[in-house]
Amino acid sequence: MNIFKEQTVNKVRVLWIGLLVCILSGCNDKSINHVLISQDSPRVSVQGSIPPNTALNFHSSYSSTQCSETRLITPGGDFLHPKWIEQDISSSINKVYRASSVSQKYDISVPTGPIGSCKWRLDSIKATFVYTDNTSPQKDDKGLSYSYTFTDSANVDEDANRLALNPTIYPIDINSLNNGVSTQERRLVTSDSRASEWFQANRTDYSLNFSAAKNIAITLTPVMDSDYRVQIDTFFESSTKDLKKYSSRTIKYPDGTTYFYSTEKRQDAPKGAIAWYKNRPREFYTSVMPESRIHSLMQSNDPAAQRLLAQIYESGNAIPESKQEAKAHYLIAAKGGDIAAMLWMLSQAKYSQNNQDIEFWKNKLAKIGSNHSLFEQATHHLCIGENTETALNIIDNLADMAIWSEEARSFNNFWRGAGLAERQKWLNGCRDLKADRVN
Repeated sequence: MNIFKEQTVNKVRVLWIGLLVCILSGCNDKSINHVLISQDSPRVSVQGSIPPNTALNFHSSYSSTQCSETRLITPGGDFLHPKWIEQDISSSINKVYRASSVSQKYDISVPTGPIGSCKWRLDSIKATFVYTDNTSPQKDDKGLSYSYTFTDSANVDEDANRLALNPTIYPIDINSLNNGVSTQERRLVTSDSRASEWFQANRTDYSLNFSAAKNIAITLTPVMDSDYRVQIDTFFESSTKDLKKYSSRTIKYPDGTTYFYSTEKRQDAPKGAIAWYKNRPREFYTSVMPESRIHSLMQSNDPAAQRLLAQIYESGNAIPESKQEAKAHYLIAAKGGDIAAMLWMLSQAKYSQNNQDIEFWKNKLAKIGSNHSLFEQATHHLCIGENTETALNIIDNLADMAIWSEEARSFNNFWRGAGLAERQKWLNGCRDLKADRVN
């Protein structure tokens, strides 16, 4: 027993000695917060506004390969035989901003590095918006959160140094019945989410080149739409006897559009729901996607709405594929003056070599403008962020007729193959050019 006590005392003594050495050697200086940073240092600036009743938790992570720290570990939980190891150190800058009943502007600037003797470099930035929702079904809820993460990547074009995001963030209500156990949950999702499942949609990730030693500007201005709510009901049942599993999911969007996904035809779909069975992927459509408002599209006489509905029928992703229905809605949209639909009708006429229809749609389009002017109109709307979905459809249809519009084909190849940073670079250049013309 005395030997055990003596060993324990020696271990504690070693810990205190290590701590003392760390303090005397200036371990407290090994933090990004204690480094004197030049005003000329390359930086990432993040600015925008915080929605009402929302907090912004800002976290920037740094790492150093020049400095290390001695750390005591206990392999396998063996507290009597600890080991000292050397590892690269990390640090962070954290800030919190809050907006009460009105939106609040914010402006944050953090250096990218290398900084100080430790050569600190910025690894990532995480902006988490926490919304206070007094109607949340979770009684112990401390707020609903949504995060944007920006990470360093050398694969991103170093000239892509500006990023503008203006997403809509909204809640989804999830009611789950899992083997007789009922739960309720509320989460936040965003209109620019890239996730196809709602449970993956509480964050969005972007890549930027922090290491390019240039200033980077991020504008992040989310809009909180607490009135737009998506209802999700999930059901899961399993049997221990025959190991069978059954699950279903109903997703209802605010305009009444409803999807029903089920592993088998054991349960009736809700009235009016679009039903999918067996191994069909269970898609979650964000608020900007036309698949989330099929009910509204079907009730609308707007040519653009009819064209969107035609595209949904044509793809067969959200509703069963129907070329006949697609063509019917394209025709309605084209007769209503939708340029993208008119181009689609012309492409179909060319494909079927229907000379009468070719001349008909050519004449219709000629009254609107030349191929070049159509392309210019589309890129203009894309540049200013107005009717971007329609603009891309016009360019896409122009590109399908490559011999008719080579410039559209070239641009379409670029846009389809470009990543977010490359697209943003084009948008920045386009907007700068328009600003120069105005001035």
